Amino acid sequence: MRSILHMMKWLFILPVVFLTLSFALSNRQEVALQIWPFPVEIIAPAWALVLVFFVIGFLCAAFLSAWRHVALNHQVARQSRRISELQEEIKLQTASIDQAQVKRYVTNRENNPQTVARDDTGRGGDVTLILPDSPTVPSQK
Repeated sequence: MRSILHMMKWLFILPVVFLTLSFALSNRQEVALQIWPFPVEIIAPAWALVLVFFVIGFLCAAFLSAWRHVALNHQVARQSRRISELQEEIKLQTASIDQAQVKRYVTNRENNPQTVARDDTGRGGDVTLILPDSPTVPSQK
């Protein structure tokens, strides 16, 4: 995969370099650049002026892309923190539910030993309550 990306990079870079050199060699005449309302006139080869503005545009695009990248990284970090908080909340709620089930198990076992069964799903010996008025009763394996 890495060699394919490396090859694609060079397949993009080589034509750009070739076109840039070809443009620079073909447009060696001097041009005057004037920007209204300033009384400044810049005289330079055509290829240099075009290349300078191309580089300025490239740098502006790179800056905007980096800005967006930082914003996305900030959003990912914020969402990762929120996910961690929610996972911690799930753990706490699961622990409190497990404690409540154990308390009910002990209470029901003392009152009526036939109303409680073990859950053999491999989740660490969790307890499933089978209440007398419950419409569905899980099967024991």
